[in-house]
Amino acid sequence: MRKLQELVAQGRELRRTKSAELEHKRAELAKTEQEYSVAEAHKNELEQIQRDHETHNANTMQQLTTEYLEPVVQYRKELAAQLHILRAHRDTLIRLLKAVRDGHNVEFNDEAVAKVVHEYGEYAEALPYMEEAAQAYVDEDSKARKERELQMDRDSEEDDASLVLCVGAVDIAENELRTVNDDISVLLGWMRDLEGYNRNYHDLAVKGAVVALADFETAREREMSDVSSRHEAANIGELKSKYEEAKPLVDAIAPADESALNSEEENADTDDLEKQVADARSQFWDIQNVKTRLTNEVSNLRELLEEKDLGPHDEFLSLYKQCYSLDTGEYTYEVCLLDRAAQIENKNNARQNLGTFTEFGQNRELNYRNGAKCWNGPERSITVAFECAGVVELVEVKEPEKCEYRAVMTGPFACQLPVSGSEVVDGEAEEHTVKEHVHDEL
Repeated sequence: MRKLQELVAQGRELRRTKSAELEHKRAELAKTEQEYSVAEAHKNELEQIQRDHETHNANTMQQLTTEYLEPVVQYRKELAAQLHILRAHRDTLIRLLKAVRDGHNVEFNDEAVAKVVHEYGEYAEALPYMEEAAQAYVDEDSKARKERELQMDRDSEEDDASLVLCVGAVDIAENELRTVNDDISVLLGWMRDLEGYNRNYHDLAVKGAVVALADFETAREREMSDVSSRHEAANIGELKSKYEEAKPLVDAIAPADESALNSEEENADTDDLEKQVADARSQFWDIQNVKTRLTNEVSNLRELLEEKDLGPHDEFLSLYKQCYSLDTGEYTYEVCLLDRAAQIENKNNARQNLGTFTEFGQNRELNYRNGAKCWNGPERSITVAFECAGVVELVEVKEPEKCEYRAVMTGPFACQLPVSGSEVVDGEAEEHTVKEHVHDEL
């Protein structure tokens, strides 16, 4: 009897504690829901601003594409054609200077030759891949070279559908054009310096280079004249002007490199909006996680305190979900009060679900239903009857029907409280008026 009184007292105290916790969680949830609504509205507002900004940029980019894509593509192609010629010029000069460096007669100690060899040697050492490219150019026949250049053009044409990519490709081509021209200027200067060699020396490598230089300059003059004619026919000045108009407008919307933006202020505004949106989303998701957690906690507490049958005096509250087991040799059975039940095979620890708690039976037994389905049989289930005792134990499990189990548990919750009078529960005098049918069930 005393054990039951203690169990009831524990249940009542736990109900007070959990009721207070439930009220606190509800208040916390209500506050969080307000914060959630504010955070969601703020996030949605910023996302709409961002979408509007992106739509505006897309519309602007479409207008720019209509106006500028065709001339920018044409300008890129003119630069590509010019670069093919200039790369070949640079490769030819490198090949000539390499032949002088490798083949000149050191014993002649020609100052002009020694100076050129020294300066070119430093250049080649700093840029070793240039000699490799020049040698590849020499080893390549005209057909293979033409096919390689066509493939480079085809690869570049993939950018021509996008004004952003095409502007970027032109930017790269112009930078390379400046670099190649600078290289040619330096290399050509060294070759011309060789013309001051001492003609009293019979240095075949130097003489051959000087003769080859004359042929190169004749061919270069002719090819650059062809380039000029092509540029004039294409009206390259107008094409370049269109590109220079388009580039800052494109960079302002979709810069390939943020440092190239025409307007640092606009860049800062764009970055600030993206950061604001990211921060608003992060704050919203954090609050959403808190809201979800609190909603689940309130739901679980409310279900426990307001919906679950915990006994007429909350005697099952302190034992809720506590598990008790019984080893029968082949199997161990586990019953968790008002929660779930399982059968565990001892040899391999395989678990079979015997069901979850659904309701009290007519005699206050626990009914666990909807367990794992038996082979050619029903879903597993177990009914747990109680016997009065001071200790909670699972003492017996049987299987009277296939996959339908009967168990017996002992515990103070199966005992009876006095029908009338007063008793001391948890240190306080309390009157218990217990309905007759409750005692009959217990």
